[in-house]
Amino acid sequence: MAQHHWSWNAEVSDAAQHLRLLQNYMQEYEGPQAREDAVLDYVERPLPRVPSPDEIKTILEPWRSAKVRHIAKKCYLHNRSQIVWLRTHYGVTKEEEALLNLKFCEMVDTISEDDLESDDDDDDDDIYCVLNDPGMFDFGEDWARVIEVVPELIKPINRLRHRLFDRLDERDLPRIRTDLKTEIQNAAEDRGAENLVHNGVAVLLQRCAVQSFIVVADEEALRSGTFKVYWFDGRGNKVRSSRITPDRVRTLHLQVIQGRWPECEDMWTNGLVGSQYQLDGPLRQEVYGL
Repeated sequence: MAQHHWSWNAEVSDAAQHLRLLQNYMQEYEGPQAREDAVLDYVERPLPRVPSPDEIKTILEPWRSAKVRHIAKKCYLHNRSQIVWLRTHYGVTKEEEALLNLKFCEMVDTISEDDLESDDDDDDDDIYCVLNDPGMFDFGEDWARVIEVVPELIKPINRLRHRLFDRLDERDLPRIRTDLKTEIQNAAEDRGAENLVHNGVAVLLQRCAVQSFIVVADEEALRSGTFKVYWFDGRGNKVRSSRITPDRVRTLHLQVIQGRWPECEDMWTNGLVGSQYQLDGPLRQEVYGL
């Protein structure tokens, strides 16, 4: 997208152009539940053309490294079959960073980061996508900034053949939302409406908005030895999050790609609901019809 829409005569900086293109990319769809597969005869989009040397030097290299571009390509083509690890906490000194990096590699279950990448661009069996660079990903708790570097994490939106969860028939939405409204009205009498965000009907609507998940190593993760998994929508908003042990990451990945949703539902329902997805949140109309 960048090379197609780049303005070589723009009066703004390259960084400003990158930001503008990113914002356009993320706002392409009306809401978090929008889909590119709105019709069943969805045709896969071809890969963008190979960028020219000038485009690589001016547009792509200053934005992200060849390694990150390689990971982005895999996320775009096979977002359902990838485990994406993101490290957002780094050491201040070389000694501290060396210890933290060793801890991270142990949690990802590898000897070194070199073991995580295939040199073959066409190796689609490589499920390791590790974003570990203090110069690019030192986000602290603001993990969602990774979308600014790898917007491919949220696109294509919920492809029919790559959806994490079963597709919800659009004809069922009015009935499901009506059921939720009824539950809220009934619960309001018992002062328990705020808990409905964790119940079946609301959870079903949240799942429909999920684009993918990402496994994050923040400061707490590197201290406790447990990652944090974020389920996010097609705009990069957090739907839910929970803590996850390193060995559970691969189990979760298999459950997702094999459609074994009931086996990972506890991790989902026991997690924290994102602020946007609260019943009184900004997306209450788009998601819940409230």
